[in-house]
Amino acid sequence: DGPVIDADGWEDMMDGKVRKRTVKAGKGDAVDLQRDVLCSFDVRLSLDGEILQRRKNIRYRIGESEAIPGLELALRHMF
Repeated sequence: DGPVIDADGWEDMMDGKVRKRTVKAGKGDAVDLQRDVLCSFDVRLSLDGEILQRRKNIRYRIGESEAIPGLELALRHMF
């Protein structure tokens, strides 16, 4: 069984508490702990899509609590 992705391309990661949508697929395997990742993201309101924060080319080390838990979970599953 693969991931469940809705009609808009969102994948539910934690019973609706965390969702992710891959805009551009990466290459390679899932990210291991203690590896660095580079990402860009928008934080939006779910009601109207208003952008609250936009970050580009931010580096995080997985497993070091540098990113909020929901973002780290999504990053570990983007491959």
